[in-house]
Amino acid sequence: MNDFLNIILLAVIQGLTEFLPVSSSGHLAIASKLLGLGKDGQVVAVVLHAGTLLSILIVYAKEILSLFKQPEKRRILIAILLATIPVGVAGSLIALSGVMDLLLSSLVYPGIGLCLTGIILFLAFKPKNQRLHETKSIVAITFKDALIIGVAQVFALMPGISRSGMTIATALKRKLNPEDAAKFSFLMAVPAIAGAALVEPLVAFHKSGNLTANVPLYMLITGFFVSAIVGFGAIKILFISLKRGSFKGYAYYCITLGVASILWQQLK
Repeated sequence: MNDFLNIILLAVIQGLTEFLPVSSSGHLAIASKLLGLGKDGQVVAVVLHAGTLLSILIVYAKEILSLFKQPEKRRILIAILLATIPVGVAGSLIALSGVMDLLLSSLVYPGIGLCLTGIILFLAFKPKNQRLHETKSIVAITFKDALIIGVAQVFALMPGISRSGMTIATALKRKLNPEDAAKFSFLMAVPAIAGAALVEPLVAFHKSGNLTANVPLYMLITGFFVSAIVGFGAIKILFISLKRGSFKGYAYYCITLGVASILWQQLK
């Protein structure tokens, strides 16, 4: 990849779609195909994901520190670690198996994933009158809740299935209130994204002998910070959506883009 503007475009896409429930992996797969990035795009995607990790660390800096300092919040920290185990195991196996290369070889797979994301988002919210007095805060999360949400995150390894959409929707079904469902989703993203940022470059080095897949380092650094800045804004947008109590707009968007991706692949 040698086009600086492509990096900026991908960074903006990643920053927006990592936290909005529309699948950053699906959008990056589509953009990489359209821009002709090939396997270089996978390394770039990891760097841009790391940029959005910085967004989480900025927004939740106090919350993250409190998990280590306040004994009453240690339960949340353990829950986050439990929720990370399934995706850590599955992600490592997938990275080493080469299955992801197959899933990214065609837009059909991201398209299917986007359609599934749309359906999940339609089912995520109950009407407000059914949610009253039924929710709990993040401090009341159980280890069973954490493991179930963690298993849901595994499905988001498929391109097109939104990690934030899957985890927030599952947390809502486990009766966390919307704000804390998003908070837990973002907090459990920290070890998940950090792990991917460590594993994927090593896999790239194993395959090609080059950690950056021949992408200039200055481009990767620029993309990292652009995705972090845009991601910060996307988190704020998501909380506005949660307050409105519906993901239907995102659902329609995902299904439309998913169908378009499948048709484009079949007709090109």
